[in-house]
Amino acid sequence: MRRYLLIVLTFFVLTSCLVSSDAQQSIQAAYGIPQWSDAIPDETLIEHTGYIVSFNSTTNLANYVVWTLTADRLVPAVTRNMARFEADNALPYQHRVNYKDYSGSGYDRGHLCPAADNTWRLQAMLDCFLMSNICPQKHVLNDGVWNDLEQACRRWAYQGDTLHIIAGPIVSAEHDYIGQEHCVAVPQKFFKVILRRHNGTDMALAFLFSNDNTNRRIPDHVISINEAQK
Repeated sequence: MRRYLLIVLTFFVLTSCLVSSDAQQSIQAAYGIPQWSDAIPDETLIEHTGYIVSFNSTTNLANYVVWTLTADRLVPAVTRNMARFEADNALPYQHRVNYKDYSGSGYDRGHLCPAADNTWRLQAMLDCFLMSNICPQKHVLNDGVWNDLEQACRRWAYQGDTLHIIAGPIVSAEHDYIGQEHCVAVPQKFFKVILRRHNGTDMALAFLFSNDNTNRRIPDHVISINEAQK
């Protein structure tokens, strides 16, 4: 759990967290991307139109996805029915998880960076449906408080706030797998960290959700730095 505390802390380091890679210098990473006390042993960074993904080839999931949300990114230029789930061709062939890997699994194809945050451009919407941005989520979470928090973020953006968001799965040492052609780890939990700039003031919010969560009260899932250290 300590490494997720580091997400919160490094979110405040701003440009000092940025490194030389072009992907990390983009607007999606304007406030830095997560930096761990120890290097992530399995990480491939890929920049897509609306987000950056850190991909883990062991779990065949993202370590995290990071993106920026503002009102101009919520312009309804396209809709989600213009896209479909596709393998991410930026990954090596053996790690290109596909639509069928989730079929019949009992899990939703849950977005980390949501489709509704990518209505501003067709390519952003298409990239949003790449399977590297998808995790196995129980429907009760995907359509529940996870979706509620996504909507709250969009309300803040509509009000003029700028949000820098990091979201990802937490996979325990003992976990289930799904997949017909690729082994995809099933997360036990998901985290989301939000740096919200409101009227020139930055505030950080961190959330932790169990994959089988049924509690739709967003405040009940807020975690403090002290809690994250436990």
